[in-house]
Amino acid sequence: MMAARRARPRRPDWKRRRAKAFAYSIAAIALALVIALDRAGVLMAPRNDVRRYDGVTVRVNRVIDGDTIIVDLADPRTGATTTRVRLWGIDTPELARAGAPAEPFAVAAARFVETMVEGRWVTLLIEPHRPRGRYGRVLAHVRLESGEILAVEVLRAGLGRADARWPHRWVETFAAAERTARREGVGMWSDEH
Repeated sequence: MMAARRARPRRPDWKRRRAKAFAYSIAAIALALVIALDRAGVLMAPRNDVRRYDGVTVRVNRVIDGDTIIVDLADPRTGATTTRVRLWGIDTPELARAGAPAEPFAVAAARFVETMVEGRWVTLLIEPHRPRGRYGRVLAHVRLESGEILAVEVLRAGLGRADARWPHRWVETFAAAERTARREGVGMWSDEH
């Protein structure tokens, strides 16, 4: 006679389902994290952006607003023939869009930047730890032909705020420029505001 095999005890079905559900949950969380990091510009070849843009002198094609410009350099990441650059470390008032009116001093900030850079040559300086922003724009300090940093000039004119949410090499310089504009009551820090 054949000896009866001993059946191995089976895990209850609910334990198997729970383990599978846990594994799927972890995979979904990991996928969501990767997607969020990709959309934030963290995963998309930051070294290539640094090599492509850091220290490069380019002509400014157009000014979008007080803190965004377009330069004559193709952006391989978007496939565009130009690159949209967001000034690092400052925030200027928003121009009118989508039915919302322009914020105070938004037009003045955009015109100021136009007079400083439109049609002129500038040098882009990239912070290696964050070369792109959440909307895919290149984040850069913009050095003028005079050697000055465009963001500092905007802050001195009182047409923007220093934004220290992310560290950069000129955090203190930007904060000092804003403090000076506030103290002198220029631009958006004037009594007209």
